[in-house]
Amino acid sequence: MRELLIVGAGITGSLTAALLARARPSLSLTVWDKARGAGGRMSTHRDPANPALHVDMGAQYISRFAPRPTDTAAFTTLKEELYSELLKCRVLQPLSGKIEGERSNLAGAEEAKFVAPKGMNSVAKHFLEQSRATVAYQHQLQTTHVRDGRVFCDTSAGASANFDAVILTIPVPQILALNGNFVDHLDSGTRASLEAVKYSSRYALGLTLSSVSASSCSSFDWTMKYVDHPIIRFMSWDSSKRGSSEFETKSDCLLVHTGVPFATEHLETDKPRVQELVMAALTEVLPEVPWGAAKHSHLIRWRYSQVLTPYKDTRGFAELSASDQPLVLAAGDGFAGSNFENCLFSAQNTADHILKHLEPRFILLLNLR
Repeated sequence: MRELLIVGAGITGSLTAALLARARPSLSLTVWDKARGAGGRMSTHRDPANPALHVDMGAQYISRFAPRPTDTAAFTTLKEELYSELLKCRVLQPLSGKIEGERSNLAGAEEAKFVAPKGMNSVAKHFLEQSRATVAYQHQLQTTHVRDGRVFCDTSAGASANFDAVILTIPVPQILALNGNFVDHLDSGTRASLEAVKYSSRYALGLTLSSVSASSCSSFDWTMKYVDHPIIRFMSWDSSKRGSSEFETKSDCLLVHTGVPFATEHLETDKPRVQELVMAALTEVLPEVPWGAAKHSHLIRWRYSQVLTPYKDTRGFAELSASDQPLVLAAGDGFAGSNFENCLFSAQNTADHILKHLEPRFILLLNLR
């Protein structure tokens, strides 16, 4: 096995590629993603008129948690080295702003929070650059056939290629929606477990504020805020979050996340109508801001936002192919849970499993310095 395809350029996919490249530089790695850039649900949108202004549309910050009793020594080492690397390279920096209305985190004891000064998608970009993989965006996987010891894949962009192994880091419903004989050959137990994975949904609205709008926000003492409102659940001043000078000159971007009930009710509503409802809600939540003077807006429908029920296996991945077929794995937060460290866990275990198939006696050494 020498030619591998990773589907999805989010954190799990990009880090898996980097770990494989570090352990086996001779591997031929290809990454496909349906979006126009890296990041997955850690995407960053840039104002077309001023790319220096950008807003994180998904995850807003990264939480570092204290070691859990179930963490292995290898995973603890991986975490320590990755955080050290990302901070040293200035991909991450400590969050200094105030989060208003924050509730206790059920994922564990939180030690620190970090933000990405160049946008959250810069974390995935960092790992992709290290992987030296061939990356193709706007390549949505549509068809997957297994035959003659290879996995044949076709994309919506018309690309066709075949590989020794495929790693799927896309949301589980998108895996089940793939065409081709691969999904047809899933055993009933695996299919049932995949169908049991559940996600929440939400909308994200990014706004670039004019100087008039931004000047009305200078009195706010919060950087991020959780809101009890029928439509809006969370807001974040993006430049303030990153400690950027744009905020000081009264030019900023605001991120708004809707609540899950609203998104579920309006999941099939036309986006212009959804944006109209969210903007009306903003006038209720922050009436002092002249929202009509906003310069740019960008709305995303996160159909698969956060994992409510992960895959039953606790390894952080699932092997979907039969023992006599080329290796097809599914990985990502659907197999571990929706936070940064769970994606690290999934990536490490996925890379380790791939390497064991390459060479059964091979030991995964993570030299991240």
